[in-house]
Amino acid sequence: MLTLALLTSKQMLQVSDINNLPQQYFKLLTKLGLRSFFMYLVAIAWMYVVLMMSVAEAASPNGSLLGAFTTLVFYGALPLGIVLYIMGTPGRKRARRAQEAAQAQNSAASVQPDASGHAAPGVAGEGAGPAADAPVRKES
Repeated sequence: MLTLALLTSKQMLQVSDINNLPQQYFKLLTKLGLRSFFMYLVAIAWMYVVLMMSVAEAASPNGSLLGAFTTLVFYGALPLGIVLYIMGTPGRKRARRAQEAAQAQNSAASVQPDASGHAAPGVAGEGAGPAADAPVRKES
């Protein structure tokens, strides 16, 4: 039996089954909001590798600064930007849905009538005033 304790600032997770470890670890990362952290960690590591490739290209006897720049752009910035955009789509979608839900909740709360018990001006009934007693046209 394997027991693993991951101590975090929010909670402690104990896993007693090695087969269940990836699911438990993913759930913990989700609760702590660290799922996107590892995506950015991989992106930073990839940019480091591409930067070292660019430095090696610029420093080699047969290399050039133009080759180093194209290596940096076409092996690093462009593919990484595309991948991060695609991988960030679910997070942007969740944020947009949460914002729309908050706006819908706020608009629903603002439409509720006042609880004064009096009729609104211009509506027939008690306390309506002269606007409710408008003359009705007679048929000829």
